[in-house]
Amino acid sequence: MNVTMISDSFFEDLLYQENFIKNEYLSRGYNLTIITSTFENISDYYNDKYDTNSRLKIIEQFSYKLIRIPYSINIFNRVRKFSNIMPYLKESNPDLIFIHDIQFNIHEVVSYVKQSKRPVRLILDFHADYSNSAKNLISRLFLHKFLKGIYFKFYQRYFNAILPIVPDSLLFLKNLYGVPEKKMKLFPLGVDYQKSIFYLNGPYRNDIRSRIGAKENSLVIFTGGKLEPRKQTEQIITVLQELKDLDIKLIIGGDFVSCDDIYKENLLSLIKNDTRIFYTGWLTSDEVYEYMSASDIAIYPSSQSVLWQQSIGMSLPTVVGKYVNLDDGRCLDQKVEYLNFDKNVIVLNDKHNKTSEIKSAILFFMDANNLSAYKFRAAHVAKEVLNYEKLVDLTLQIDLR
Repeated sequence: MNVTMISDSFFEDLLYQENFIKNEYLSRGYNLTIITSTFENISDYYNDKYDTNSRLKIIEQFSYKLIRIPYSINIFNRVRKFSNIMPYLKESNPDLIFIHDIQFNIHEVVSYVKQSKRPVRLILDFHADYSNSAKNLISRLFLHKFLKGIYFKFYQRYFNAILPIVPDSLLFLKNLYGVPEKKMKLFPLGVDYQKSIFYLNGPYRNDIRSRIGAKENSLVIFTGGKLEPRKQTEQIITVLQELKDLDIKLIIGGDFVSCDDIYKENLLSLIKNDTRIFYTGWLTSDEVYEYMSASDIAIYPSSQSVLWQQSIGMSLPTVVGKYVNLDDGRCLDQKVEYLNFDKNVIVLNDKHNKTSEIKSAILFFMDANNLSAYKFRAAHVAKEVLNYEKLVDLTLQIDLR
């Protein structure tokens, strides 16, 4: 089977959805082609540092073909279009085309599907929501509802399925793009279940716990990601200061992104003042697994990230914030309940100060019976719901018209 994935960005070996899906397709012996931009550095991508002198690059030393194509259109880093991708579609001859988010090359993809002499399954997943996109009137009405919305309306009917990754993405598509709910199916960010099992059965737990001075009965908490004000990491530290007499360790993995120096200095000061806190800096994908294997629970006060699913994948009882406070003053409901498939997640319901709820959750998990019950249910959800084997099955079972 031939599969072609089209994404505005692709970075090998990072813990991003595209890599997990790529690995799952390859494990099944499929021929895979990935069409993406010329960005090879994630920092350049997120900071919109596009090299206008970049050239086409085709890499085949992997077990798949990676085609990096320059933009032919790049308006304010918001409206982007690759140079002609039709030759690469014809060459890869896909049975399945998986587009990540709405691209301005969809008309070429639809043209290919219509010309094909055999049925081609066409699906699109969608990552934008009200917390990361459409933050002002121009973006909401002009970029999404008018420009991208009208463009996508012409081709929407050719997709076999449209897959928002969170409930808020579904509402985003419904409200700004006019996509009917019956056309959509929730496609959550998943977990590499086999890799999780590998690390859970490895030596990493004992090694890391020994290194940080955690005893067998210590409660080790993992948190992290992009360290910025909206993550509210400092609220976990505040709770730790209130629980000085308990045997608790906190691992913070990640780096400071999109925040001012004052926030960074304040958070680092809080970290340095408590010897029970271990700040790792940015972690590689393997290191994330290692530190999670050493942990007992994960706490994320706000702002969704793939680490939430990965924590569940590592059988960690996970505590997450329902609301996120954005830089523009908005407070958004992240509708995180969709992750609580089997009472494996505790949801923090306060909009701003979550310290009281975080404290209650920590005390709850100090009880070994509570910890064990949540771990068992998290492991079940990881295997049966968030497992990328199951999610990729979905992409292959979508009906062809």
